Amino acid sequence: RTKAMVAYTTTSYTTGWMNGDIKLAALANSATADRSVNNKQLTQYGTITAAPVATGADVVAYSGFSSSNYLEQPYNTDMASTKAVMGWFKTDANAAFNVPVFWGNGTETGSYFLLTPVSGSTGRPLFRIFDGTGTWSATSPSFDAKSRTVFLAGVINGNNLDLYVNGELDITTNITSFAGFTGSDQVLRIGKGAVSGVPVDPDWGLSLLRISATAPTADQIRKIYNDEKVLFQPNAKATLTGSSDAVTALAHDPDTEL
Repeated sequence: RTKAMVAYTTTSYTTGWMNGDIKLAALANSATADRSVNNKQLTQYGTITAAPVATGADVVAYSGFSSSNYLEQPYNTDMASTKAVMGWFKTDANAAFNVPVFWGNGTETGSYFLLTPVSGSTGRPLFRIFDGTGTWSATSPSFDAKSRTVFLAGVINGNNLDLYVNGELDITTNITSFAGFTGSDQVLRIGKGAVSGVPVDPDWGLSLLRISATAPTADQIRKIYNDEKVLFQPNAKATLTGSSDAVTALAHDPDTEL
């Protein structure tokens, strides 16, 4: 179970690869559905924009987030066991600091984690954790995520906090004193953080968000990126054609990898 990966594909959505003890598979052609086996739905506040990730593509991205337009999941004990947060992000040239994925309370005084593609004017991705006492961050040293579609994976791997960018390990931070996540008032928010975490730029998009209690291996993250990147091309198909989820045929183009 800890080493396995599985993906669900139906006539209406694909989850992307889910690794190990998956806790959430969200934003898979639905703003609120949890496609994982846990089926713990999100609640939508305000208006969220949904649009294909590319012209004619099946996968949908969600955007338009603000202090009043966001998604939230109530306190869920599963989130305290988080070891990996991953998803596909798209930003524009004007993107500024925002908090696309945040789990914590409203004052950032308890445990929390956050993952963002843009952590300042340099546009560098960031994965940060807080155990109630200490804070650890893995910030990309050079990657500029502005005006890009980028796959990010933040991983708590033993004594390391790892940030992967487009399938490759970008930076590692030592977290030997990290005590784990605790508390009972944290919520998962997409598009809105704590008091200081309101997105500055509402135009970034997010799709195929996954949170797992299992840290994926470097090879698994590389496979996830390489297998899923083709879904973000124009006219890329990601769902089963027709009215049934039964698989009756499969075609593969070895030249385009579609």
